[in-house]
Amino acid sequence: MKPKITVSLLPPELKEYELQTLDQNIVAVFVSIDAFGVKNEDDMIVLFPPDSMKKGLGSTIVVEIVDIPNTQRAYRVNLAESVGKLLKDQFSQAYIECVVRGGGRWYDECWSSK
Repeated sequence: MKPKITVSLLPPELKEYELQTLDQNIVAVFVSIDAFGVKNEDDMIVLFPPDSMKKGLGSTIVVEIVDIPNTQRAYRVNLAESVGKLLKDQFSQAYIECVVRGGGRWYDECWSSK
């Protein structure tokens, strides 16, 4: 299975090119961590689902990462922090929460901007 990253509650005014840039930056984080075996965007899935309620979008951004290979905890912690900080750099006023789901094999790893 390919790793899946879901980024929710983004500001509604984001343009397509901004989402594509964010997608490329998230892929780059995965590629930089050899333990996950991601070589390019074809090795993973990045989702930006629409949110039904517009109120509050962009004030809190939630990232959920699932289906990554079972690697050492340090790699999962690094991934949560790296993706979380990437989002924080782009959306400095937002509260960012990034969770790498354990999938039952290991515990969830979390990073937040607070």
